[in-house]
Order: sequence, then structure tokens, then C-alpha cells
Amino acid sequence: MLRFRKMLGFVFVVVSFFFMVSMVNAYTWTQQTGPGQAYWSSVTSSSDGTKLAASVSYAYIYTSSDSGTTWTQRTGTGVIEMGTVASSSDGTKLIAAGYGYIYTSSDSGATWTQRTSVGYNFWQSVASSSDGTKLVAAALNDRLSDYIYTSSDSGATWTQRTSAGSNYWSSVASSSDGTKLIAVDYYYGDIYTSSDSGATWTKRTRIGTNSSTNMGYKVASSSDGTKLIAADYYGYIYTSSDSGVTWTKQTSAGSHNWYSVASSSDGTYLIAAGYGDYIYISNDSGATWGAQTGLGVQNWLSVASSSDASKVVAVVSNGYIYTGVDYSPTASSAFNAIYSQYASWFGSTNGSIQTGTSWISYYQLYTNGAYIIAGTDGSMYVYYGGQLYSLGMNWQSLGKAATAISTIYSQYASFFGTKSGGVGTATSGGSTYYYQWFTNGSAIVAWTDGKLYSYVNGTTYSLGVSWQ
Repeated sequence: MLRFRKMLGFVFVVVSFFFMVSMVNAYTWTQQTGPGQAYWSSVTSSSDGTKLAASVSYAYIYTSSDSGTTWTQRTGTGVIEMGTVASSSDGTKLIAAGYGYIYTSSDSGATWTQRTSVGYNFWQSVASSSDGTKLVAAALNDRLSDYIYTSSDSGATWTQRTSAGSNYWSSVASSSDGTKLIAVDYYYGDIYTSSDSGATWTKRTRIGTNSSTNMGYKVASSSDGTKLIAADYYGYIYTSSDSGVTWTKQTSAGSHNWYSVASSSDGTYLIAAGYGDYIYISNDSGATWGAQTGLGVQNWLSVASSSDASKVVAVVSNGYIYTGVDYSPTASSAFNAIYSQYASWFGSTNGSIQTGTSWISYYQLYTNGAYIIAGTDGSMYVYYGGQLYSLGMNWQSLGKAATAISTIYSQYASFFGTKSGGVGTATSGGSTYYYQWFTNGSAIVAWTDGKLYSYVNGTTYSLGVSWQ
């Protein structure tokens, strides 16, 4: 039997609250009043959710480098009408456009370059590869049909792509490498995809109501371009898991005035914003959805997320910027770290990670009848056989360390070999650190100073990466 510390006083509470749970992701939302109330039109995020950029209609671009806590007005683009923005994965390279020229930045919005070679147009949507080199922009020629344009040199030069024809383009999205693209026109809801950075396009399907309202359709893509999401302003959400070849109408979220969609890098977590409605979240690639009712009904215009969807940012027309944090990916990493050490006892997972109420933040059920619990106090517990046991560790720290260790391991797996057991914990000077051993005899250590290190052949090397 595992060595858990028994917590008898909480047994009845656990049993009671396991029947009072929600499947909606538990985002904690903050209204960011610093940049003020405005007619926000678009927002974008770096992959870690730290660097953000937002545009205001008939005004300027604003940027944040602290996940939305503070903002800086950027006047280098001048006033942009109906602005749209996109970001590289590190948030350094930005593209902004609207009714006018396209602008690019290579310093997180501090300075901007006007790109006149592509012309003065009504730019409806822009997207960027993860390195900010490959860009795509959808245009309307004085609000009439026009083409899609691409750049392979961070916006210095552009190519008009005529393969998809001249259409009333509403939205574009890109895979991380900029190879797979998706575009949709707002007039008919026709979806087009490209697998060669926009050189050629394939017309896939027509979605939605064909309402011809100029409100249009919105699209987003997973990192590899395989999982896609499209939303109809006067209808439903549609998803694809084969790069747009086939589509599934997702009715569980209902029919709404969808105005913006976003996707995690793996396409598992999806975010959709309704105009005059709620923000909706899915953690199963669109099969089921839950409304973020705590934010109320608002005129949401744009949403964006970090690569793991743990951080979300959304903007309101004639309203504020809102940022949301979801710790379920962190809890999931913590649960997996414990599970990997005792998999033979737990069996397999029974369902997905769930959110709890009262003192329970998240929990995961296993086939042996046990639960691993992440408490609101930061502690981890196991509930089994009617008893609650403390694991004596902080799930947020463990989850962050496990995620950081896995990220480094995925880059150098050929060197480390396979994992030897799960993520272990120890203390030094009264502080907890975390480590993962590998079959080549080395280890990755998440040390008490918040940095990652590798331990190889008796020598410790700094990896120059923070895990906290």
C-alpha cells in the first residue's frame, strides 16, 4: 500500500463534493482596467501567454509583457481602423493591419515598419508562423472581394495568391511552421486549405447559414495544422481532425453569434467567443463545451490563448480586456507525475481530469477507485476506500516542474534515453526541488532557485531555463 498520510477529518467533505463538480475549465478571470475601456477589435498571445498585443478600432496597438497586468500604448502604427493582430510564438514578432497598410514589428511592438509593397487595403485577418517568418493576410479590396497574400520574410515582400480566387475573406489561420493554412470567406462560408504555405489552395466545404451578413466566419488551427475549428456568426461551431478534409458540426455549444475562436497547440482545448453572449471552452477538441458565465454576457470580439490554453485573453467591443488563467494543465502534469510512479496500483485513468468545488480544485479518477486531488490550498491528496491521504507536496509546483522537465526531455530524448521512474521530490535548505532520472544515468533537476539543471556524469550544468 502507498505511504499516504491519512486525513480523517475531511472524509465526509470529499464524498459530498465529488457529486458537485463541473466539467467546465476553472478559469480565474481578471478585468484588466489599465488600458481602459475601448472598442477593442483583436488580440493575440505568445505561446507562453506572457506577451500580448491588442488592437483598438480607430486607435492604437497596446502590448503587455506580463500576461496582461500592465499595458503600453504603441503609436508606431498610427491609428488603425478595424485592426487585426497576430504574433510569433515568443511574442517578439508582430503583424498588425486594418483599413490601410500592413505593419510589422520585431521588438514586441516597440517599433513598427509600414509594409507598402503589399498595398493599401482592407485587411480582414492576419496570421503568423511560430517564428514570425511566414505570414498570411486576407484582404477585401475597398470592402469588395480580393485575394490572400503571403510573405516568407517577415513581411518585407508579399505574394498575391490567386489559387483560392478572389473572395470576401473573413479569417485566416496558420500552422506553426507556416505550411498549412486555412481561410474562410464571410459571404458564403466556403473553407479553403493550403499545405504549401499558400501557393495552392483546395476548396473543402461550405459551412453555416450562408447569411451574407458581412459578420462572417472565424477559423483557428492547431500547431501542426491537423485540428481545425471554424465558427459561423449565425450558427454553430465546426471542427476538423484531418486538416480540413472532413468537418463535424458541433451542436453541444448551441447556435450563437460566434465572433472569434482560438485553439491550443494540440487542438484539445478550444475557446469560442460569442457577440452578445458568453465565452465558451472545450477541453475535448470541441465535442463538449462549457460557458464561462462568471464573465457575463458581453460583446466579445476576439480571443487568444497560450499554447496549452492555460492562459486566455479576450477583448470586448466598447469594454475591457480580460485575462483568464486555468491551472488544469498544471494539475494534469502533477497527477501524471504521481501516477507514473504508482501506475500498477492506480490502474488506468477513468475519464478525464475534472474541476471540483469548495476545497477541491481538480481531481482525477482511476480504475482502482482512487482519486488524486489538487486542493485549493495547493496540497495534493489521494482519496481511496473512504479515506483521504495527504501526499505532502504542492501540486502547482510539482506540475510546473514536471511540465518543464518534460519539455527539455522532448528536445533531447535521444541523449537521455527513457525515463527511469517518475518525477521525484526532495528538499534542500527547507525548500523542495524536483528531479527526473533517465536510463543513461543523468537527471534533469528543477532546483530551488527556480532554474532547470542537468546532472551528467557527476557534473551539474545550468540549462538556462526557468521552471517556475
